Amino acid sequence: MDLGLRTVEAVYAQLHVDDEWCVDHERGFTWWGHDLAQSIWAETAFDDDGITVWRVHARTDLVTGLVDERGSLEVLSHLNALGGLSAIGRDPADPTRLQLATSLYVNEDNGEWVAPLFSLSAALQAADAHALATELADLVRGERASSMHPTSGGRAEPDDMLAVVDDLPLRAGGSRFRGDEMQQAADFLLGTAASRATSDLGRLVAELPFGDGVCTLEAETDEGHPRYGAGLRLTLKLPGGLPRVGAAQRVFQLNTLELTSFTRAHFVGSWCLSPDDPPHVTFHAYLPNLIYRPGILSNLLLSMALRARFVERDVLNRGAPV
Repeated sequence: MDLGLRTVEAVYAQLHVDDEWCVDHERGFTWWGHDLAQSIWAETAFDDDGITVWRVHARTDLVTGLVDERGSLEVLSHLNALGGLSAIGRDPADPTRLQLATSLYVNEDNGEWVAPLFSLSAALQAADAHALATELADLVRGERASSMHPTSGGRAEPDDMLAVVDDLPLRAGGSRFRGDEMQQAADFLLGTAASRATSDLGRLVAELPFGDGVCTLEAETDEGHPRYGAGLRLTLKLPGGLPRVGAAQRVFQLNTLELTSFTRAHFVGSWCLSPDDPPHVTFHAYLPNLIYRPGILSNLLLSMALRARFVERDVLNRGAPV
């Protein structure tokens, strides 16, 4: 059973993709909700210590003609800090093209919650890309990455799915992540990855060993997202501030590195700079209420801890700057 392809097929069904605006590939598809192409696909299976795993990806075009200038990269870091489930990064096939990107690992044990998380991430990504692309093109002095179906041509009217943010269920009211599960998640982290973890009903703070120091992991439910409404904000902050010059380029490169490396961490969110002075390298994600289900909080926090371990082991220990 190919869970990677099954997950991609589930996204196809969830998005209600019309065949007229879709091109099938061997392990996925590209479709046009309006003028921006979104590609969704699954890598082939691989073995991870006896567990069969598939990695699934969603990428939506944003802007073409990116110029590597300090100001542009700082804008991208700021926008990534405001995002939710996808990061603005480069198209691996065209370094001058910006895309929104997300990626998750699916296996027989986690498919029940990873598949719906991936489907929602893909839907919100397509909607966010169409809402953001023109403004972003102006900010970085590029062009909106408009394209068309190779045979159907340009799509005159946007797909109804692109209004998913406006119709997002459970966006109003309090966070579904708030409650006793915060303490359960803190206890879980203490038993698996954290040297310290405290929580109340609405907030969790943990410290994870990182080199000679610690990095900070926070889960917070009181502050909603401007587009997604109520939910959960996750923040992983690495220790040590960075000189402002070159910092935005480093976090931009870190997004690219993680999306092309085996990390075991679900890439929902983005690397960006914290608002501190000096800034810290930070991974930020926002999960809307619709994603919640019992036990998912602990899994998401473990994924953040695996991210910190990847950076410490595969980036810092190999001499790459962060």
